[in-house]
Amino acid sequence: MYNSDNLNYFKKAAFASGKNLIPFSIFAEQVCLHKTDLQSGKIAEIIIAWMLGYYIGITKDNLYVGISNYLDYQKGVDFMLKRFGMKRYIQIKFNISIEHDRRQYDKNIIVFRCGPDKSFKNNFYVKAMTGDTVLINLLEQSGLYNIEEIYEVFDEVEELKDLIRTAWRYIKN
Repeated sequence: MYNSDNLNYFKKAAFASGKNLIPFSIFAEQVCLHKTDLQSGKIAEIIIAWMLGYYIGITKDNLYVGISNYLDYQKGVDFMLKRFGMKRYIQIKFNISIEHDRRQYDKNIIVFRCGPDKSFKNNFYVKAMTGDTVLINLLEQSGLYNIEEIYEVFDEVEELKDLIRTAWRYIKN
């Protein structure tokens, strides 16, 4: 059964696996992610945690990624990103349009809306996205990176795009 303690455990483990450059498929198998009853939006958070870790693992960047029950319960956010002393609070909204989101957010929370891969088997409420697009948009919208800096990493590391796209396809329904 889902609770945020389990979710944060999976997010932290996914982040660590990504940082150690372990492919998402191996991580998912190791933690038996397929045996959980987590909803697709929660799986998206886990994959994004892995993506952030993988990005840091490749770039050796000084991005700090905060994942905790405190952030979840007290701040109402999924991630806290910190780079060069600047903090950004990120709330992930997977396949939820602005029209369908009734929650009010604090002004210092970046609400990151992302869509599923086109192979997703359920309804689409936002435009389909590939995994690399998700990561690129998240990093850019955080305001901690400029787009050229992000694209440079994708250009230098050929397998990054494919690994991240494959991970994002893990969300089936």
